[in-house]
Amino acid sequence: MSDQIYIFTNLDNPSIRSYESFDVPNPTRIVSMNRRLAFQKTRILAETFLLPFYLLWTSHRARMKLKNLGTFDVFIADQGGYPGSWSTLGALRAAKKLGIKKRILLVHHQAAPRRPFLNTLEAIADRKVTVWSTLLIAVSNATRSTLINRRDFDLERRPIRVIHNGLDERVSHLRGSFRSILGVSSNLRVVAMVGRVELYKGHEELIRAIAFLPIETRLNLLLAIVGTVDEATQEYLTDLAIRLGVNENIQFCGFVDLDSADIIADVDLLICATQEFEGFGYTVLEAMSLGTPVLATAVGAIQEFCDDRFGLIVRPGSIQEMADAIHSVFSDALATVNRSQSAKQQSKLFSGKRMAMEFYRELKY
Repeated sequence: MSDQIYIFTNLDNPSIRSYESFDVPNPTRIVSMNRRLAFQKTRILAETFLLPFYLLWTSHRARMKLKNLGTFDVFIADQGGYPGSWSTLGALRAAKKLGIKKRILLVHHQAAPRRPFLNTLEAIADRKVTVWSTLLIAVSNATRSTLINRRDFDLERRPIRVIHNGLDERVSHLRGSFRSILGVSSNLRVVAMVGRVELYKGHEELIRAIAFLPIETRLNLLLAIVGTVDEATQEYLTDLAIRLGVNENIQFCGFVDLDSADIIADVDLLICATQEFEGFGYTVLEAMSLGTPVLATAVGAIQEFCDDRFGLIVRPGSIQEMADAIHSVFSDALATVNRSQSAKQQSKLFSGKRMAMEFYRELKY
């Protein structure tokens, strides 16, 4: 008898389209919660000014949905940061009311400090979460620490288990496909940032670092910024590159219809320049597994799996350190190759199979 998996999601969740292409061995059903992402502003107002009532309302809706689908053994409330979506926490309450034995809250990013004007209400809600759940899981020790330090989670009442993200091994990659999209030769050194373009991700700092590079390094280098970007942010970063005289070294690629591994395998350096916090740093692990050199800032969970043995780690905000690191990747080829080979071995400790088995052990009762 195989496990039956239900995924509850919004009507227009773009991630579901990519999920549908996966080869999932177990029966999986996608269930719409009849809520669109376009209603986000309305949701934020409700979560701010009507928080207790909003939790009860979303809990009721989730309870009816779950009850109509039958009996469940495990419920996982999957959040980005914490508290993330309060409606998801309402669904966790519904799972408790229905008597589902295993109720897990999974957190991928940092916990936000409680809002000052809602401090008391949010403190009560946090305590309730420890009752509604049977286990909290964080994808890194860094994320776990924010849950403890910013939200005062009581570890005696409810443990917080760390299960690091895992990566499925890929046998082959579409080498040359990303460079073809860029329209560049194999001789050009391509440095890439992959992911949604937001200023806290460090794109500004990286562009400034490019301007600090020796002219001979910069002449043969292209920074490919891969990911969706709003018009205002792209205009700001483009103006910055023009003022610094490095606009010819920058290319905004937008969304690229390739697997992220095919993009990362096709570049000479993957950079994660986040300035504040990384809940894990999946693209860094992906680059390590592919043997692509890595440069990352020492934020959040990065150093839980990548240190100076496997990549170049710099302080956030240090433009000169970042520029020096980029230069050293291309000026000291032997050290770069040695780090990349070690990183490839290190990445095997963070396999998708290992992650799945750790989760499955927590699901059993």
